[in-house]
Amino acid sequence: MLHFHYPKITVSVGPSLAKETVLSKIMNFVDSFSVNLSTWFDAKHKKYIDTVLKLDNSKTIMLETKWWGIKVKNMQKMICKEGTQLHLKFSEFLEDSKDILFIDYPYLESVPAEVEITFYDSDLVLRVVWPDDENEWVICTVVHKWEVANSQRVTFKDYDDRLTYINQKDKADIQRWLQAGVHVMVASNVMTVADLQELRVYLDEQKSETKKIIARIETQSALENFEEIVDYADGVIMVRERLLRRTDEQKIVECATISKSKWKQITLTFSHKQDIAWSKAASQKLFEQYLLLWVDSYMLTEETAYGEEPLEVITDMYELLQSLMPTEKVKAIKPFYQDSERDVIDYILYNVYRVIEDLEIRAIVCYTNTWYSAARLASFRPTIPVIAFTKSDDTYRYINMLWWVRGYKISPGFNYENLKQIGKEMIRMMFKWSISLDEKIVIVQVNESVTDQANMINGIELYRFKEI
Repeated sequence: MLHFHYPKITVSVGPSLAKETVLSKIMNFVDSFSVNLSTWFDAKHKKYIDTVLKLDNSKTIMLETKWWGIKVKNMQKMICKEGTQLHLKFSEFLEDSKDILFIDYPYLESVPAEVEITFYDSDLVLRVVWPDDENEWVICTVVHKWEVANSQRVTFKDYDDRLTYINQKDKADIQRWLQAGVHVMVASNVMTVADLQELRVYLDEQKSETKKIIARIETQSALENFEEIVDYADGVIMVRERLLRRTDEQKIVECATISKSKWKQITLTFSHKQDIAWSKAASQKLFEQYLLLWVDSYMLTEETAYGEEPLEVITDMYELLQSLMPTEKVKAIKPFYQDSERDVIDYILYNVYRVIEDLEIRAIVCYTNTWYSAARLASFRPTIPVIAFTKSDDTYRYINMLWWVRGYKISPGFNYENLKQIGKEMIRMMFKWSISLDEKIVIVQVNESVTDQANMINGIELYRFKEI
């Protein structure tokens, strides 16, 4: 069944969505599914992927890496009082202690004095005083009081911890997931662009060089390095519930604006309980500001993976987004091809924008090799569908995560005449035959790279539907 909408919806897969009967009910509302490597690779999670793709092979499967190198290893919570001293010690295993804070960092004694130590989802801040070599621990001062619990993630501020972003176990798990059929990699807990570069090198080694990498923005360091990260990544996931503990909504809006200005895919996470269910008026206002930024996808996490009513949560999100769909065209876009490194490509795409502004266009049909054309067209925030064809499976999965874009995978021998013919059939199906013969269709193709062998036009053409 062809089900098509402007913004896309992403959900986390977990026990709540384990049954095929549940997945089949949400399939028309969801565009991409996320699995998390922190729960390791097992047959159960592989079954989730197989079931999703059996029900609808067009869906995109994202894999979230689990990286966080250092964690608290105490079995019980500790309450740390401001101004007191605390003993910090290395341990690979869980320890039962009320007096010593254990973390699994093997180079702890090399951390110099004055380095601050912070904890994920906690306001606790420690400052290193000195190492006690005799007892093999480090003495710290509690700068800001808070409690800390088992598996809390640990960060050294402005200090290189010498740990890699993905270790050997992570690499083995990623390799198995690649074989299982995941389409897009999500780099969790990104701190700097070096984390993404490390993941990219490993994917290249696995002959997955065309796999797209989405950076999951959820740390203070990621916010501080946001522009550099978004320049390198293929897109970002802004984890609002995490970021709002460190900043405000306006900062997240600014980051979303930066991401879209660089034509990168952007996903925002939301909570059904806090952002949707508690206040209809407030949720409408919240979503409206992001819809006006043409944010591509909206993501529900724990509530779909572990909640009791995943179907209700997903349909509530879908209905809210549908009720807020913008009907006005985006404000005038300045000629972005000027001073562009892709001046010819951008000139052609800018003229598509001018055509859909000046004429009543019913749909856009395009070919894309990398994703760039589809992302640029989506950035116009069109209120008409963008039907995009590609020969790359990784590009196909990526463009299906973009605003108002419907991607289709095509064969290597596909040519311009095929583009027109199949594009016409897709339009006919999409509008359920309710399109008149005189309505106008734009067909566009640009050579996105010197290696692009699409054997098509390099420009745009305007057709009446009956003439295609």
